[in-house]
Amino acid sequence: MPTVQELAVILTREEAAGFARNALAMPAEKLTWKPMDAGRSALDMIIECGAMNLFTPKILEARAFPDIQRGWMDSYRAENDTLDKALDLLQSGTDALVAAIQAFPAEDLDETITLPFGGGMTKSYAEVMLVPYWNMCYHQGQICYIQTLYGDREMH
Repeated sequence: MPTVQELAVILTREEAAGFARNALAMPAEKLTWKPMDAGRSALDMIIECGAMNLFTPKILEARAFPDIQRGWMDSYRAENDTLDKALDLLQSGTDALVAAIQAFPAEDLDETITLPFGGGMTKSYAEVMLVPYWNMCYHQGQICYIQTLYGDREMH
């Protein structure tokens, strides 16, 4: 049976690969398409997941939520405006996250941190390790939905 860290690494790597596979299956003109001009584009979601994968190691290493400013994602969006750049961000973020998970001491997994989301939520560091995985799953589902809207019903 894998340890918490080993499982987090396996799930994170598998989801990042699946996320990239779905993105690569999209026609270039659909990467920035927003359903009903109101949703988010697939490219934007890839950028978010790459940035989240880079951000989470900071939490694990510092054992604190970093001070971030409103609009912190704007620079990631500006710098990663193509699929290749966004997928490089996703991969570098995934690599950084995996390294941070592997380095995290098992004896500290049950310690908690309060995250500022949803009015404040207390999570163990084991749970924090899996937040980027959950985020990628969530957004991959949205990308798959976008694919069905333009007629792609294949499993990628």
